This record gives sequence, C-alpha cells and structure tokens, in this order.
Amino acid sequence: MSSHHFVREGQEPALFLLEAAEFSVVEPLLEWAPLVVVSETAVERVLIWGIKIDVVLQEKRDQSDLEDLLQIQYPLTITPARNGIVNSGLNFIRESGHAAVNIVGVPTDGLLQSIEDARAQLQINIFWAQQKWSYVTSGVYEKWLESGQSLEIRQKSGFDISVQGLEHTGQNGWKVVQTGLITVKSGAAMWIGQQISEG
Repeated sequence: MSSHHFVREGQEPALFLLEAAEFSVVEPLLEWAPLVVVSETAVERVLIWGIKIDVVLQEKRDQSDLEDLLQIQYPLTITPARNGIVNSGLNFIRESGHAAVNIVGVPTDGLLQSIEDARAQLQINIFWAQQKWSYVTSGVYEKWLESGQSLEIRQKSGFDISVQGLEHTGQNGWKVVQTGLITVKSGAAMWIGQQISEG
C-alpha cells in the first residue's frame, strides 16, 4: 500500500476527535482545514483550543445544553449518535463525501473493534500520544522506514502474517532491521502502529 496520493479539493481526511489529546498531536492534522467532528465528551477541551468545530456528536447530553455551549461556533451541526459515537461519526464522515479520516483517541482493543465493526469503507488512521495507527484493509502494508524503528501489528487471531525487513520483539512488537522498504502481509485486515516523532 503506497502512502503517496494526491488530495483532491474536499477530499482531505476529516478529523474525528473522539477524545481531546494534547493539542500538539492535533495541530498537524488541522493543516488542510479538514471537516472537524467532535464527540460530546471532548467538546469542552476542544473549545479551549479555539479551533472551528463543524459537527458535534450528541449521545447522552441534552441538545439545548450543547447548543448553549457551542453558540460561538455556529454555523455547526449537532447530530444524534444513535448507533454509538464511533459508528455514527464514521457514517457521517463517509456520507459527507470523505474517503479518509484521522481519528484522535486511545487505540484500545475496544476502539479498534468498533472501527472494524463500522465497516465504514474509509481510509482510517488513529493518532494518540506519539503513535499513529493505520487500518490496513487490504492486508498488505509497505513503507520505507529507518533502521531501529518500532512497529506494533494487531491482527485477527487465526491469520498468519509474513514480514520482510522486520524482526519480532515480543507479543505485537516488531523492529526495522535495516533502513529500507518493509512489507507486512496478512490474510485479513490488520492494524499497524508506528511511533511518530514530535514536531
């Protein structure tokens, strides 16, 4: 899977803020002025950042409470998350014409499973702390990486993976043997986690 692609106007990845991370994690993802979708639990923290919010997903909070809180942000959309925050957010993003989404949230097994279950047909990356997780639906991941870089691979049980250019460091951990193109192949979709440097 090549990471090289041309971004058509309106096709930059949407930004889905499930949780409010450090702003330093989020700031680079705002570069192309994406559609910004925020869960109701993250909204107060995101407001402090002073960025434009486009959509808030309402699950348990009263709509009028959210409307009062977000007056300064209008125009924006408050949409009920009838199928849960993750599912509703991904569906909204897909239906708004986006092909990709950057999610900010803790990459727990529960979140990864929710994203898989949503089957949203989006290119999906998750950012948290200094990690970027990519959902590789094709089961093939290729990337040019520096020697010594660490990766985590999470896959469905019962599927073998084959790797080139990596050595196993225990459980889900792998390390790049030498600078160059690494390849990971699986018989099913998988998650690849990679450390990203600050700044």
